Amino acid sequence: MKILIVNPPIRENDNPHFPTGLGYLAAVLRKEGHEVSVIDAAALKLRKQELLSRIKQHDFDVFAVGGLITIFNYLKWLTGEVRKINPNALIISGGSAVSSVPQLFLKKTGVDVGLLYEAESTIIHLLNAIKDKTDFRTISGIAFKDKNGEIIVNPLRERIKDLDELPFPAYDLFPMEEYLSFPQQMGLLNLSKERKAIGILATRGCPWKCTFCHRNFGNTYVMRSPQNIIAEMEMLYNIYGITFFDFKDETLTVNKKHMESFCDLLIEKGHSFKWQAMTRADLVTKELLEKMKKAGCIYINFGLESGSQKMLDSIDKKIKVETMEQTIRWVREIDIELTKSFMIGIPGETKETVQETIDFCRRLDLNGTFFICTPYPGTILWEKLKADGKIVTEEDEARYIEHLATAGDAINLNMNVSGLPDDELLVLRDWATKEIAKNYYRNHLLEYFSSRVEYVKFAYKTLKNIYTTHGPSAMVSTLYNKLSGKKTRIFVPDGTA
Repeated sequence: MKILIVNPPIRENDNPHFPTGLGYLAAVLRKEGHEVSVIDAAALKLRKQELLSRIKQHDFDVFAVGGLITIFNYLKWLTGEVRKINPNALIISGGSAVSSVPQLFLKKTGVDVGLLYEAESTIIHLLNAIKDKTDFRTISGIAFKDKNGEIIVNPLRERIKDLDELPFPAYDLFPMEEYLSFPQQMGLLNLSKERKAIGILATRGCPWKCTFCHRNFGNTYVMRSPQNIIAEMEMLYNIYGITFFDFKDETLTVNKKHMESFCDLLIEKGHSFKWQAMTRADLVTKELLEKMKKAGCIYINFGLESGSQKMLDSIDKKIKVETMEQTIRWVREIDIELTKSFMIGIPGETKETVQETIDFCRRLDLNGTFFICTPYPGTILWEKLKADGKIVTEEDEARYIEHLATAGDAINLNMNVSGLPDDELLVLRDWATKEIAKNYYRNHLLEYFSSRVEYVKFAYKTLKNIYTTHGPSAMVSTLYNKLSGKKTRIFVPDGTA
């Protein structure tokens, strides 16, 4: 079959990032003998009409698209247009958007079939069913519209147990020059000045169940072998000259022995690769960090979320503040650069718990900004809102998802779950950010000036990308909203507890 894959834009201010999930999907389809084409609208900064013009140039039987819940409105528009261009094509979608709310997603968009969670095996079974004219009800891992328009959600497919069986992502089908020509931003360092960088996955899944997090690979943790991971890194180096690898795994170091084996093999091979790991502060030891450093790890990312034990317990983080403090001190001793994220507006948040996070940052000489605790569909926090009667109707759910697609990321207050008044929460966020920055830059004056320069560059890049993608009026509107301090509209559900 002829399959066209499109990667839609998520944020105007993003540098192009290789869409790993779509890369794997393209690879398994090609391995099965299908004819695969790709349009990366995000990387190429295509305006809507430019994207449609490119789609019209392709002859396809299946149109595949995927992404996060924040592309919901874009997909509603895109799938409607694709239906006009090719009325006979099967439109399929994957990613966390359709996986988290399959019924609503299929009802409100032009998608015919949703691939739920891990999609590589599922899409092959789906295409075989089309060829053999098999009833879609026999295919696990999909949601679909039947001939009468009824939406059917089938049981989930069993997870892929051996990730080494998957082919490497089909990098050659994607505009690699776009991903590699933009700087990979880590802290204040643009790695592309010295190194070409790309994101990569070594594992899938996370055993923890933090209430705010949506797990597109579930809670079962599956690992690629160290040999398989390094073979992909070597291939990317040999073909594209990539020497920095940003591991996008949610919790890379769950299995410490696996991580040690990976590091040992990298050290043995003598590569000059550098890399970043993302994990939890309680999933490393000092000895493991030392080995990771020796193997080329120069950045490590922890989702710290809060310096308040009460708030960590509220989101079921299952970690102690003392453990985070000890691990951060190890990271500093070993000289690995620390990147981290904090969250404000957790259920039960108060000025006192925010002060605990400020004090935590002061003790450890940390800087940082806050995301706002946001209930995304498919998370435990979202299900609790529904159980408590805060999201009552399907229309409530649809309006909120449409709101997320307009308002964007968790840097905005999309829905307040803290228990605090909206204005008070926003004031607390701004106050905490300033307090943490003031404490940090007092000891790092030179870094303060460097950060201002980086902010100006970031703002320029954002406005330029908005102009390229949406035109001058959108750029002027964004600039006006920013300078005028216009707040993002906060979603208020119709339902009452």
